[in-house]
Amino acid sequence: NPSNTKTSDSFTYQSFDGNGNAIEKTTTGITITATPGKITPATVTPVDTKIRASTSYTFVFTVQTQVPVGGIVYIVFPKTINLLDQTSAACLSSGTHIDSTNGR
Repeated sequence: NPSNTKTSDSFTYQSFDGNGNAIEKTTTGITITATPGKITPATVTPVDTKIRASTSYTFVFTVQTQVPVGGIVYIVFPKTINLLDQTSAACLSSGTHIDSTNGR
């Protein structure tokens, strides 16, 4: 979660009717400034705590604001964790997407 954000460059907005005809267009002055969200301190619990064991992890945290449909929660593992099967990432509860990366 970024500690701060930067306002985007200005971008163009254009809307169309059902036939594809332009209704309106604004080419300047539109910017977005994202607001960083906050989460509670997370707990991370391995299923198997034995050294060098292949295991699953449970991540528990609460977000300050709802993650929108299509929103992404990134979980970044330290380089010391070897992710053998990234295809088995799963999300339970109200989240919409989990993406795991190894040491980025």
